[in-house]
Amino acid sequence: MADIPVKTLVYNHEKFFIPEAAAGVNADIQYRLTGDEGGDYIIHIKDGQCKVDEGVIDQPTVTLSADGRDFADVLTGRA
Repeated sequence: MADIPVKTLVYNHEKFFIPEAAAGVNADIQYRLTGDEGGDYIIHIKDGQCKVDEGVIDQPTVTLSADGRDFADVLTGRA
């Protein structure tokens, strides 16, 4: 299986978001990914919608820090 770029996997959060599973959730999740495929992403969950932006926010609800490729392996079931 070919490696899916980390950026693609992060933006797929919008595509695979299940609004019913996040009923009543309002959160800003900060991803701080390092390494060759690193980057900073914000996952906004509010009003039954999920939106991904690149960048950093001042007060996220939660921050996840990881190596980008390791994070991709978790998302794709390899780790």
